[in-house]
This record gives sequence, C-alpha cells and structure tokens, in this order.
Amino acid sequence: DRQKRISAKNEKETLKANHSKAKILG
Repeated sequence: DRQKRISAKNEKETLKANHSKAKILG
C-alpha cells in the first residue's frame, strides 16, 4: 500500500514536471 502511494506521488510529480516542460516549450 505504501508503495502504491509513493508511485502515485511520483506520477503526480512527473505529470507536473511534464506540464512545466510543455509550458516552457509551448
């Protein structure tokens, strides 16, 4: 269960990072 929470958190961070990158590129 803890691993799932960590995975979800990492996914959120990744999405945020991708969003920021897209903003910079776009």
